[in-house]
Amino acid sequence: MTTKTLSPVTHEIELQDLKIVRTKTGETEKDKFAVQIGNNQYVPTQRFWSSFGSRFLINRDMFRFFEPEEVLERVIALNSKQSKENQAIKVTSYNGELFAMVDAKKQIFTLDQVKEILESAGSNVAPRSRFDKTKNEVEIVGASFLLDREFDGMSFKIGNEEFRCRTRFDIPIDGYGDASAVAGLTRLACINGMIASTNISETVLRLQGDILGSLRRAVDTYQNDDGFRAAELRTRIAMETVASVNEVMYCRKALSDKHGSLLPKFDKITGDLSTRYGKTSFNSLSDRKKSLVPSEVSVFEVINCLTETASHLSRPEERISLDRAIHYMLGKREFDLEGIQSKTKDKFTARYFTNVA
Repeated sequence: MTTKTLSPVTHEIELQDLKIVRTKTGETEKDKFAVQIGNNQYVPTQRFWSSFGSRFLINRDMFRFFEPEEVLERVIALNSKQSKENQAIKVTSYNGELFAMVDAKKQIFTLDQVKEILESAGSNVAPRSRFDKTKNEVEIVGASFLLDREFDGMSFKIGNEEFRCRTRFDIPIDGYGDASAVAGLTRLACINGMIASTNISETVLRLQGDILGSLRRAVDTYQNDDGFRAAELRTRIAMETVASVNEVMYCRKALSDKHGSLLPKFDKITGDLSTRYGKTSFNSLSDRKKSLVPSEVSVFEVINCLTETASHLSRPEERISLDRAIHYMLGKREFDLEGIQSKTKDKFTARYFTNVA
């Protein structure tokens, strides 16, 4: 039985303290084992095996030919001649899952430390809920701590819509990989957030030495002017540009993965494309052809459906795929029909799922 915890736990152990245990649960043969540390069992994530392979130079294909127990036993045997210091590792578990293993000397952030950094940022920290404007929280999504910082003095308006610049910090809970800062926007109408994770707006934070102090300084002082300007420019263009059928179908598919019940409302907001073009399905058309066919809404209206779902209608783990779709849409070098103005260019009024019958 796996052991679940309310916050990430870092285990400082030696490699031989890890044991593979067969279980009776799991949909596939690969899922039918757990990793035991002491008296507790955890489900190993892909991140765990990736870090395991990186540390001991093991190709992932090795697990196609050998059982996990055999791979682990061989690695332990080969490393048994190493000093105690070289065998020491840190492994992080959370919510019954086992994340990456790193060197024992690696500094790893705790939940309390990240909360303290968030609280010390003061009033510039973005509220996490439209219903509680003063509540500041650290979210744990996947293998990351997520915290947002909003910049009061950096805002702009597009028509009747007002936006405020914000930065999302993504910090590994297990010390595997680098932290990053991504420029984004908060739409003041309803705390409807948009994160534009493109090359121009995402910055890797290589924290060294006093990593706690480095992260605190980053949260307090980091500003990505280029990223904010890029996000503002793409938002302006998205409001003015008509969405292609390809872009509408891409966002529709992103919703269908976890929020299929919203598709009828999505179709009402974006228009009945099948009736308009007399086609029962667009699946027979290539993406290139679909990218040349205009819809009845702007790119921003399509993105708005994703951001409303992500910020208001999703659990943290459900937002990952939606975030990717938003990243893709806002991060596109050019929208499919960029230069062709939408009908709502000068009279944009947001439509939300909560207001559509």
